[in-house]
Amino acid sequence: MRILNKILVASSVLLMCSCGGGSSSAPQTVPVNNVSIATPPSLVGIYDVDYGQFKGVYTFLEDGRFSGMHGTTTILGHPHGTLAANSSVDDLKPITWVNYVVVQFGHEELGAVFGRSLKDGVLSLKISSAAMGALTATVKEQKTWGPNSSKTLYFDPIPLSSLAGNYLGDSVSMGANTDPQYVQDFTLDKQGSFRFSWASCSFQGTIRQHGNTGVFDASVVPSGDNCKYRNVLNGIAIPLSFINNKAVLSFQLDSLDRLQSLSLLMQAN
Repeated sequence: MRILNKILVASSVLLMCSCGGGSSSAPQTVPVNNVSIATPPSLVGIYDVDYGQFKGVYTFLEDGRFSGMHGTTTILGHPHGTLAANSSVDDLKPITWVNYVVVQFGHEELGAVFGRSLKDGVLSLKISSAAMGALTATVKEQKTWGPNSSKTLYFDPIPLSSLAGNYLGDSVSMGANTDPQYVQDFTLDKQGSFRFSWASCSFQGTIRQHGNTGVFDASVVPSGDNCKYRNVLNGIAIPLSFINNKAVLSFQLDSLDRLQSLSLLMQAN
């Protein structure tokens, strides 16, 4: 796929870096002869990433927040944190990296650090931990709604009303000593309220659009006498695709003390 690399985009990136936020006129994809020309990377967006050892999807927000899901059809991990302004691939900063694979109930990778750098229209990423070592990836375009789509998931938000419905899919946790769960009763309404059951817990939460982006800020409250989640979980929800009016959603939720985490991969049914 060819990359649109304009001075205007580079200028907008520099503006975001200097003021900590984006502008109201985000770069858009342009369809030409039914072929999508991708929106170039910036320091904000939703991106497919490929480290070779595993793939995933990363989200970068204008307030410095970073949240990721490792895996595509199976959730392998969840790196997240707030990135310092001077974070780069040459100056990695501490993050939280939840690994759902190596230990049965998930664990936090020791010594996890991360950095990103933007140069010549290419977003470079580097993540490292004591056990996993250093992994690198490069990104050349924003993630779109689906194959050959000219709409980006970040800059061309999918309306909440279009995402409302019933979902089912997989979930993994850390800090709850519970095996991965298959969720069959996830319901999201047009106002952004959602609910689902998980092991011995009942969850009720809300999502709200993050500014003018395609990202949703998410918060969920657990309940149940035997529920092993103790407090409210906060994070983000993002669509991973929107094809034929059917969405795949990723929920990336964490406790404030970073001791508990819950990730869901939900498919509209």
